[in-house]
Amino acid sequence: MNVCDGDSNGKKNGKKFGVYFHVPFCRASRCAYCDFYSIAAGRSAVGSWLEAVAAECEQARQGRFGGSWTVSSIFFGGGTPSLLAPRDIAGLLEVVGRCWNIAGEAEITVECNPEDVDGRWAGGCRKAGVNRLSVGVQSFDRHYLAAIGRRHRPGKAARAITVARKAGFAKVSADLILGGPGSSEPLVLGSVERALELGVEHLSAYGYHLDPPASGYGRAGFGPVDDDAWSGQYLAVCALLRKRGWRHYEISNWANGDDAQCRHNLTYWERRPYLGLGPSAHSYGPGETRTANAADLERWLAAARSGDFSAVRTRETLDGDTVACEQVMLGLRLEDGVPLRLLERLHGAETAQKLDLLAGRSLLALRSERVCLTDGGFLLYDSIAGRLLPAG
Repeated sequence: MNVCDGDSNGKKNGKKFGVYFHVPFCRASRCAYCDFYSIAAGRSAVGSWLEAVAAECEQARQGRFGGSWTVSSIFFGGGTPSLLAPRDIAGLLEVVGRCWNIAGEAEITVECNPEDVDGRWAGGCRKAGVNRLSVGVQSFDRHYLAAIGRRHRPGKAARAITVARKAGFAKVSADLILGGPGSSEPLVLGSVERALELGVEHLSAYGYHLDPPASGYGRAGFGPVDDDAWSGQYLAVCALLRKRGWRHYEISNWANGDDAQCRHNLTYWERRPYLGLGPSAHSYGPGETRTANAADLERWLAAARSGDFSAVRTRETLDGDTVACEQVMLGLRLEDGVPLRLLERLHGAETAQKLDLLAGRSLLALRSERVCLTDGGFLLYDSIAGRLLPAG
């Protein structure tokens, strides 16, 4: 893996971007709530994907990310990236290192299911260069895990975090799900407390929802709790973590210190360039250009064989209005919010009235000339963002 702090001449390189690998495989059918693209596939399909995603990476090096760039973060998501063997991950990191410089402090994350994490796998990943694991805990309550369709038991998740520590991972994150069928504030807070006991530095707490193509969509028994119950759970988690000194740096993410924040995901929210590789992966930049690969493994593999991914890739150049909308929507997700001057540019004389109304309801605050949502404001993120977007 080509790791360095600058370009090949030793000079600092200001052109940085993140790399995302979408691993579109799961061991069996997707979890009932999952709407990310994945399929159940065997080792032969994984092998084909590895070859094709390496080719897509090489093509990006010859095209949109040609020239002198430095990779600041790499993220393996899915699907179930922990189905990859450490040698597979090492091979892809080598491909990235051949194409670009990888910053010496680059964050390299693999999402993993608890049942996949043993000493050999975790140790192999660490040796390959992975320095952060994101463990799909979802809950430490076995009844709740069954209700949302997860197959692992709570003990597996606890062991996965412990094994990651023994393998040398200084950064371990846990994903939790709030608001699923049968959930309650005590149940959710119990899982948060258990994660803290296990010493994770980062927590993601996502709201349970069912949208097509999730397999639980429209099925009896898989529905979320009502809005009041969901709000209570979310605010209870906010209060607990704030009391423990954690930073609520993004609407669904908390970190025990600035260095524990997920730097790769901040690339998305702060609208910095990133390259998405694999079926259904999205890319942004350089410039205001966005592309998206089709969520279809066979079509994507055929494109790789032909050497032309344009057949399965949509492309959009963002205009000024779209850029402004994204700046507002993504910025409001973050603790640091959006610059007041941006909203003043969009709304002119109406800005103060809009903000005063929201501030009066304790939904936002003005800090250092930035407009930031409160925890209560995060609960109403969609409606507030809509109110603060430029008129269409």
